[in-house]
Amino acid sequence: MAIDRPFDLVIAAPNPAVDSYYLLDAISLQEVNRAYRAFHTAGGKGNNMARAAVRLGGRVLSLG
Repeated sequence: MAIDRPFDLVIAAPNPAVDSYYLLDAISLQEVNRAYRAFHTAGGKGNNMARAAVRLGGRVLSLG
């Protein structure tokens, strides 16, 4: 008898963070460098593990 569970993995992440990535055309020394795009995403060990599990096809609940 199969039991349908809502999640394959539950991760308790005690150290959630926000990872920020900034895209620049070039970097110039001693000048103002401006990003043309920024990405902000959930980070930290637990959230990164959850992201990898989802990309592998899992259903994950991440608690921070």
